Amino acid sequence: MKRKLWKVLIFCGAFILLPAASLMQQQVYGEAFFNPSSTPAFSFRFEGTNSPAFSKPSPESGTSFVHPTDSAGQEAPKTPEASTSSLTLPSVYKVLDKDSGKVLELSPEEYITGVVAAEMPASFEPEALKAQAVAAHSYALRQIGLQLKNPDDSLKGAYLSTDPAHFQAYLSKKQREKRFGANFDTQEKKIADAVNTVISQILVYEEEPIAAAFHSISSGKTESAQTVWGKEIPYLVPVDSSIDRNNDKCKTISSFTEKESRSILEANCKDTDLSGNINGWIQIGSRSDSGTVLDATVGSVKVSGRDIRTWFDLPSANFSVETTEDSLSFITYGYGHGVGMSQYGANDMAKEGKTYQEILAHYYPGTQLKILADAS
Repeated sequence: MKRKLWKVLIFCGAFILLPAASLMQQQVYGEAFFNPSSTPAFSFRFEGTNSPAFSKPSPESGTSFVHPTDSAGQEAPKTPEASTSSLTLPSVYKVLDKDSGKVLELSPEEYITGVVAAEMPASFEPEALKAQAVAAHSYALRQIGLQLKNPDDSLKGAYLSTDPAHFQAYLSKKQREKRFGANFDTQEKKIADAVNTVISQILVYEEEPIAAAFHSISSGKTESAQTVWGKEIPYLVPVDSSIDRNNDKCKTISSFTEKESRSILEANCKDTDLSGNINGWIQIGSRSDSGTVLDATVGSVKVSGRDIRTWFDLPSANFSVETTEDSLSFITYGYGHGVGMSQYGANDMAKEGKTYQEILAHYYPGTQLKILADAS
């Protein structure tokens, strides 16, 4: 029953009837927010490696956290299966440009190349770029299915948007030329080659394109969709990503003076009592198995770990607190919500010789790679 309801509500046969023809006639570093009104669907604001905030310096990186001794167990590579349902690769993706307000008509290759360039550094390994391309494409086709079922008038007839607050980020060729500068030809070819290799492949669960969440880097174990968005998704569950612990970017320290801390806490938690010593202002309560702070006490008020992360602009909600007489510091592990694929984990796996199939199978367990039929 649950399976049938999922299919009816999200796609309602949209991809069985996926209209390459109708698409032509109608002339394609981040966090996601679960919207209960859209059950069982939810939308993302991704926190990937190219987020401006992720480039912040990371002082005293990676020394005090206990690293697990077990290595990430990898599944054997899987050859993509030809789809048994009529999943079709559209010829044109309609994408609303958030800056110009115009609806762009892009080929699948053009759109996914722009997304990968926006969401993952071109310096990453080719297999990591391929994994990102498949994840991005899977998410895009899922969103197209949602728009075919329940169109969003704000998209002006498009199926996707370049607004990273609600969809995946996208860089046009002109924007890529500016970002890559003198290295444009080399970087563009590297990304395009990766995208073209996997453009006909997507990840599916029960024959539907998946909500392929991703984040910059985990704390050593990815997080569940249930913890972050309150919605259980079978393939968005915690998996080992201890390879991330070896990366400098896994750990950050954010420090605030007593005055700054008081100002932030009182502005966001108005009923709290901060009359005591600073070392008692924030007390961490429970954590998820992956380390995410689920709840904490600010003075006498109970809040969520996500609240504190937002108030202090922390890289993730996996943090501990240290204080001195006149300062408060957060030691944070990971960057992003931690759900789905760790981009730095994917890159480090690729450096170890893992294929994009192995990377995707590890971070999205229970999913399958499917080959889309060519609409042309």
